[in-house]
Amino acid sequence: MKMIGRLNTLKFSQCSLYESTLKCCSFSSSQKREYSSRLFHIKNKNVSGKVLRLQSENFMISNSNRPRSLLEVPILFVGLPLTNQKASVHSWLQAYSSLFMALSESTPVITTQQFLTHIHDTSGLPWWATIASTTFFFRGAITAPLALYQHYISAKVENLKPELLEVSQQLKDEINYYGSKSNWSKKKATRIYSFKMRQEWRKLIERENCHPAKGALVILFQVPGWLFLSMSIRNLVTMRPFNDNAAVIAYNQLENEGLLWISNLTLPDSTLIVPTLITLCSLSIVELHVLNQTKEPSRFQKYTTIFFRCVALVTFPLSALVPSCLSFYWLCSTSVGLCQNLVLMSPRLKSFAGIPKTNSSLSNPYRHAFDRLQQRLQRLRIGKV
Repeated sequence: MKMIGRLNTLKFSQCSLYESTLKCCSFSSSQKREYSSRLFHIKNKNVSGKVLRLQSENFMISNSNRPRSLLEVPILFVGLPLTNQKASVHSWLQAYSSLFMALSESTPVITTQQFLTHIHDTSGLPWWATIASTTFFFRGAITAPLALYQHYISAKVENLKPELLEVSQQLKDEINYYGSKSNWSKKKATRIYSFKMRQEWRKLIERENCHPAKGALVILFQVPGWLFLSMSIRNLVTMRPFNDNAAVIAYNQLENEGLLWISNLTLPDSTLIVPTLITLCSLSIVELHVLNQTKEPSRFQKYTTIFFRCVALVTFPLSALVPSCLSFYWLCSTSVGLCQNLVLMSPRLKSFAGIPKTNSSLSNPYRHAFDRLQQRLQRLRIGKV
């Protein structure tokens, strides 16, 4: 009885692994039929783990000529008895694939994918130009105005700080007067001061209509838009969510409508030029924010800068593993973001957009950033940084 129970458990593990492999990987119809027949064979007969392992390895080796990337993670340990470590890896893979399947089949991603396909078919542009033009349109029509609005809100909030300091000093004097007169404890006086300051701050931002949360609108639009476009391009490469003739046609077009050294957009960039450019653009955006600072950064700002530098470095191995159509989109997005940050530094543009001047506004921000860069390079030469 124990042996039968172990065989049933092993067969259940093998079936679940085969099923998850079918969900995770993108196979042709003939390959799916072969894999499904093996799954049916496992469910109805007792097959030893060793034979299943060899069959699975032969099946994967026979399909080794397919482009492999981070988005296609095969399960190569089918048929082996699962230890606790392998079971945790398997559960992680299932959660990973379930998350990506849910995202790839979501309505916003499918709508974005259909929009990309419609632009490609109606304009007659190759896929690299379709991806680039869609990125420029999204960043130019949606993200750029929201970024200007973010600068507008930030400037108005910064201009409220002197008035807020005056209110704070008056409130402290009043609290000290009434506190000494009514014998308030220090804890009570602090609580009343904090409550009154929140009220005064709320009045000021309502008067100027510049709640700081409004500055986060650019992130609320940019991050989901980047995710939806990335997932829709991923769907085009993996022929999801509808593995029909249109998906096959789009995949074949991606194979032949590349640019220069990335002629096949379904394969990763073997020259690593695109991943290198993505990393350089991402680091440039982070360093541009650092060079534009006019005050000594706080500890939180220093940690935030280090975090975003690490994120920029992580983009290199990620973009080196994904198909070049996806890394090309990331390159377009980061390069537009870098240009957008450079343009938004212009005092003329800020004046034209009605962004008020602040105490930290620079008359020539480009010269300031260049001088800061020279200072950092000098300190690097003498070994201080």
